[in-house]
Amino acid sequence: CVGSISKRKNQIQIARAYNLIDDSIRHKIKIIFAGSGPQERELRGYIIKHELSPNLIVCGNIDHEELANYYRIADYTITASKDEGFGLPIIEGYYFGLPAVAFSDLDAISDINNEKSSLLVYERTDQALANGILKVLDIDWDREAIKKIAQNFSREKMAQNYHKIFEYSRKNGSGFPFEEIAKLI
Repeated sequence: CVGSISKRKNQIQIARAYNLIDDSIRHKIKIIFAGSGPQERELRGYIIKHELSPNLIVCGNIDHEELANYYRIADYTITASKDEGFGLPIIEGYYFGLPAVAFSDLDAISDINNEKSSLLVYERTDQALANGILKVLDIDWDREAIKKIAQNFSREKMAQNYHKIFEYSRKNGSGFPFEEIAKLI
């Protein structure tokens, strides 16, 4: 779970969901929180209070170069954000062939979701998220297909898409009918 630890990113719900998983399975799952922020103390306190510290690990800020090593050892990414403008940690995970667990109503999810790369959780409850954590581990994900999906978000691809939108705007005026633009990209 990558991102600043805050109410908006909602990492505390991941900890609560993890705590609902049956003990016989829970001890086999580790979740690493990479990042720091205003809710870090609350998250650490919850982990300590519920004796989850061997398996829920708050690492604090991780250098961007070092973060790649965390993605390399991960099985999936998890995002419980209440809102997410772009979903960069999900896309970063895709580059490493990692599926994502995320809520279906996340702002960015319609742009980055693919059934081959994401497991969507449709209820914003701790139990539904716990079920999502378990389910993502039971699916035989095609890691190479996920890496290919990530290419849709490369700098080159994004620049091409922006160029198409610019050209459309130049030819058709400043109005942006989203249906037409969606066809372009």
